[in-house]
Amino acid sequence: MNRNSDSSSDNPPLSGAEFSGAPDMETAPAVIRGYEIIRVIGEGGMGVVYEAYQEIPRRRVAIKILRAGLLTPALLRRFAHEIEVLGHLEHPTIARIYDAGSSEASGVSQPYFAMEFIEGLPIIRYAEEHQLSVREKVELIQKVALGVQYAHQKGIIHRDITPANILVSTQGQPKILDFGVARATETDMRLTLAPTDVGVLLGTLLYMSPEQAGGNVAEVDVRTDIYALGMLTFELLAGQTPYRLDPKRLDAAIRTIHEIDPLPFRR
Repeated sequence: MNRNSDSSSDNPPLSGAEFSGAPDMETAPAVIRGYEIIRVIGEGGMGVVYEAYQEIPRRRVAIKILRAGLLTPALLRRFAHEIEVLGHLEHPTIARIYDAGSSEASGVSQPYFAMEFIEGLPIIRYAEEHQLSVREKVELIQKVALGVQYAHQKGIIHRDITPANILVSTQGQPKILDFGVARATETDMRLTLAPTDVGVLLGTLLYMSPEQAGGNVAEVDVRTDIYALGMLTFELLAGQTPYRLDPKRLDAAIRTIHEIDPLPFRR
């Protein structure tokens, strides 16, 4: 598989397929009432994801809990707003949110949300392992695009459409994960910068539109997700991304996104 090192999202997928490593003890909860915690299945910049079983109703879920160091009042307000909005999203291509609350960890109250557990693989890996034809790959992307369109119609921009954030289930159904850096299109104008660390980009650089990567707040809209879908489609069909970025050289990477034409698809 020919993929760049930064093509996996900083936000962990809600599946055990890609996890390796140990939990962050700053974030690991001793207990979440109403849930049986099974194991850590992912870690990212914003939090840790666990496999768990909800007691009532009894079902397998993925629980994401935010890191204590990110819990500013602004982030808590954004988190609460996103849970309220996303809890009403019902689409076969979007992983459902079941519940939200807070848990005690080392004496600190940390918000979490529980959502549908997806047993599957990231979309690029799924296509490779199942040796999908071009038509089958396009059909997958079409389903993803319909889910993104549905979210846009509800006023939500994902802002981190990447292969790691789209799992394909064992039944072949793609599921869009982790709206953790999404925003309500009409209410949240803090698009690119993390509220606790000015200058830190939220999202995955390789798939960012020029407007998002450059921090042009007023210009980021639903087209940001459409751009990312284009990048994802290119990678899915061509087997590589249209250009390479060095995530350690942020200024150079942003200049590449703004100034360098992507590799022609026919090549």
